[in-house]
Amino acid sequence: MKRTGKLGIMILCLVCMLTMCMTAVFAFAAEGGTTEPGITEPGTTEAEPGTWEWVPSDYAYTSGAVGEELTMALVKGNGDFTLELSPFDTSKKPQSEGAGDRVLNRNLANTQHFQGVGNYIYVNGIQYTAYEKKPDIQFHVRGHQFWVYGVNAWAKEGTTIEFRRGMYYPLGKGDDSDGLHGYEGRLGTTFSVEYSGGTWIAAVSAGSVASLTSGTSIATVDADMTYPDAYQFTVNFNIKMTNEAASDLEDDDSYAEKISINGKTVKEWNQTKVNDAEVGEVSPVLISSTASNITFTVAKSANILNPEEAVVLTFDETFVSKSGMVLEETITRYYSAFFAYWSTVEPWAEPLEGITPVNIDRIAVGGAGGEQEAKRLDILFRENIMPGMVLFYGTHPGQANKPGNADEMVASGALENFATHILINNQTIKELWDAAGSASATWSVLEQYVRSANNLSFSSSHIQKSVAYTVTLKEGLLFQSGAYLDHDVTITHVADSDTATYTSALKEVVLTADGDELTVGDTTELTAVKNPLDATDGDLTLASSDNSVLTVALVEGRYVATAVAQGTAIVTATCGNKSASVTFTVVPVL
Repeated sequence: MKRTGKLGIMILCLVCMLTMCMTAVFAFAAEGGTTEPGITEPGTTEAEPGTWEWVPSDYAYTSGAVGEELTMALVKGNGDFTLELSPFDTSKKPQSEGAGDRVLNRNLANTQHFQGVGNYIYVNGIQYTAYEKKPDIQFHVRGHQFWVYGVNAWAKEGTTIEFRRGMYYPLGKGDDSDGLHGYEGRLGTTFSVEYSGGTWIAAVSAGSVASLTSGTSIATVDADMTYPDAYQFTVNFNIKMTNEAASDLEDDDSYAEKISINGKTVKEWNQTKVNDAEVGEVSPVLISSTASNITFTVAKSANILNPEEAVVLTFDETFVSKSGMVLEETITRYYSAFFAYWSTVEPWAEPLEGITPVNIDRIAVGGAGGEQEAKRLDILFRENIMPGMVLFYGTHPGQANKPGNADEMVASGALENFATHILINNQTIKELWDAAGSASATWSVLEQYVRSANNLSFSSSHIQKSVAYTVTLKEGLLFQSGAYLDHDVTITHVADSDTATYTSALKEVVLTADGDELTVGDTTELTAVKNPLDATDGDLTLASSDNSVLTVALVEGRYVATAVAQGTAIVTATCGNKSASVTFTVVPVL
């Protein structure tokens, strides 16, 4: 009996040990212990709240030659976040002709469905493809960036998303479709982000290099018992700048000597105190910090900044944060009062100017692409407005996933020009943005891009196939290429027929001739044009005041004047209520 008891105990111990080993193996697999993509056993763990649905993708892993190893950085962490990959050779050409640069303009939705991407994403340590119900991560490619949507709906403090070494960068077909052509480049180093303090930050250790990702508008703060009326703004970094809330950082030389506002360090500004009748003597600049944010409070009476004018903020390259984070180089941001936005690009010293006037060729509405296409309007010009396809997605630089060229457009003045020279139902884009209430809400106001060199395309929540609307392009509309509109154009959409037409007012008619003195029997060519060329006041007509002296006829698309007999005749070109004339003298044959 004793031997049997001991044997039973030994068997029980072996079973326990085997169970523990199996548990460890399964835990290792669930945590992404495998090094090969796609072989992790499906787990039973559901990421809360466990209501996501998953539709298997038809996109298979595409093998083949790939480019160099890429690095990833977090460039926007508030709300949905943006990741940027580098380096890229932007001289690469598209897979299909006329599609523009395939790196800058690639446009792929839901790339988490591609095995070369989804198999390398880990949520809270578990491979994305191992979840029975997938976390809501919409992983879109825009240019050389990944725009990540949906994550804020379920993220909690401490949630991590890891992008493991080897993750592929998908390459589109080179056109505006979502088709997968293959992969180009792989992630050379694992990169992780963490949800902390209501924002996404890079998960790194002390001594890591920080980058400034965004900034808030400059707001007004009313006086209280401790500080007078002030301006306040916050800048956000991609990693934790302090491990716990910190104030009075204006007294810390690591901050006061390394941060400048409008050309003077905080320490220099604070050498002259503000004397307020209610609160007494205070420093004109206060600095505080929480998580990845640094907040500045500036007394209005110090006249350090004016939110309606240019404001320049600089962090010296030797700056070290409370959490021990460092900078790789000096960081400078330029505040645009128009957009309430901090740009990385210094405003142009000379404003953007128009070089080549452009004219409308035709208008197209909607398309066969579902709800989004139903909101689309295509304006095709006779001349090129840009060298090729350029994405201006979202247009407003302050929205979560700003276009990659937004800061350059802010600096040049082109984006402000767009916002004030495009009207929908008699409201400028700027007015519609202001009515939207926040930068993130501006996404639906206007999404626009140049689909090809001469096609300005945009969609808007204010444009629908089922409703009547007007879009006005004002004289002075300017593109970064120097192309500009020198007249107003009004586009009218008719809901019943889902058609759009445009009107353009005629400014003048221009008539020229090769010569105004002819010998009987001679001919000369006339050139008559409308200004602008797209004027809709009617067709041009040419007539002679005396056909017995000189006649005018349209010959193979050209106006030709023929001298008939000695005398004087006036040729007049007419369109609408505008006209131009040339007086001809006909002399006899000698």
